[in-house]
Amino acid sequence: MDFEQSEEQKDLRATVQRLFQDRATPEALSEIEASDDAFHAELWSELADLGLLGVSTPEALGGAGLGIEELMVVVEEVGAGVPAVPFVSSVAIAAPTVEAFGSVEQQARLRDHAAGAYIYTVSGVNPADNQPPIVASREGDRWSLTGACSLVPFGPVAHSLLVPAVGDEGTAVFVVDLQRPGVRLERQRVTSREARALIHLEDSEAEPLGNPSHGADALSFLETRAQLAWCGFTIGLATRAIELTAGYTRERKQFGVPIGSFQAVAQRIADAYIELEVMRLSLARAVYQVGAGENAREALAVASYCCAEGVHNVTYACQHLHGGVGVDRTYPLFRYYLHGRQAALALGGAQSRLAEIGDLLASS
Repeated sequence: MDFEQSEEQKDLRATVQRLFQDRATPEALSEIEASDDAFHAELWSELADLGLLGVSTPEALGGAGLGIEELMVVVEEVGAGVPAVPFVSSVAIAAPTVEAFGSVEQQARLRDHAAGAYIYTVSGVNPADNQPPIVASREGDRWSLTGACSLVPFGPVAHSLLVPAVGDEGTAVFVVDLQRPGVRLERQRVTSREARALIHLEDSEAEPLGNPSHGADALSFLETRAQLAWCGFTIGLATRAIELTAGYTRERKQFGVPIGSFQAVAQRIADAYIELEVMRLSLARAVYQVGAGENAREALAVASYCCAEGVHNVTYACQHLHGGVGVDRTYPLFRYYLHGRQAALALGGAQSRLAEIGDLLASS
């Protein structure tokens, strides 16, 4: 595997970094997080103008036609910027699944998505969801869903929901128009200050994503993309937390010298950097195998464990090295700690992933 980034990927990363530095400042994010929807609508439009909402969508469907590696570059920068947009759920998880399994009509909606006029969200694809299954019923050509989805990312601003449901024909992934009758939404707020939603489905009309007989494959694809996306997000979080901490320890002085010159401080931040590199390399292996069409279950489990455990360890160490400043809710680092905890939960938590690795080893 060649881990070196191409010039195109480096340029893509620089473009996203500049945009977030200008538009996702700590002051702007604090104001947006205090709003009802906690959604940076202007930044979402700018991402669309730059072609970033369709970064991996084929050109025939209005996207840029780049690969999974380029998509993950943007996901990492979203983690570093935490810019209050539904990039992970809509662009990195839902859109590729619609492209891979959707009908022609469902795929056509990706044009509006790439243009910033349509937002997807997802539910029931993370181990931490731990919710009763949605029940699917069929009468002729009409499908309906009944159940509830909690903590749906950016649910208050999404147009449609991708959700697995269980019916007489097994499990399939469905698309629910959130503006249709039978859908009731309650706003929720999580520790990372994101706006989420409790969505009640009461005999709500829904569309199977493509052919419902391929539901197991669609769900597996959706879960894989969720793991990759949340891993990439944690790497961006950890990278930015270390950058903030390195800058702080160079400037903060004690006994007349920067605290970064103390061996204990230097060793602690070096350990955090090594853990970040473990996260990065484990994800690179998983991305490579998924992109090559290989069986990536073990690589995904390892990456999910490394990232769920690593983002907690790194952000905790960075908070510790900041001293009292690290627990100041108005200081940018605190945002990364909160999002890190939330992302680790989205990955199912380190212990559940470690157990999964043990099961895989025992059965090999």
